[in-house]
Amino acid sequence: MSERDPLAGLLAAEVELFRIGTLARRLIAEHPDMPVYAMGPFRDAVRNCTVLDIHAADDDNVHAWAALLGAAVEESVTDGRLPYRSLTAETEVDGVPVCIHHGSYLFDQQAGEER
Repeated sequence: MSERDPLAGLLAAEVELFRIGTLARRLIAEHPDMPVYAMGPFRDAVRNCTVLDIHAADDDNVHAWAALLGAAVEESVTDGRLPYRSLTAETEVDGVPVCIHHGSYLFDQQAGEER
């Protein structure tokens, strides 16, 4: 019977976070003029992995980061009482999944124009 390491999950998480942190620091150092609202790890339950989450300051920033990292930008608008528009781009850099995004609520006339 093989012995199970009770800390194996913790070690895997630490390795993921180290790789994400290293990439985040490198991107900021190599591209100090690229605007970013926030950057950090995010656990993606759908893909069962941790990604580098780049929360862009606005739509133009999503497009700038996506162009820099070679990712395609997708737009979605949710319907409802308070429609929400989001831009998202996903890619992988040095084996690290990266998600770039920005979103905003749409109000009345603006919501009609976006649809």
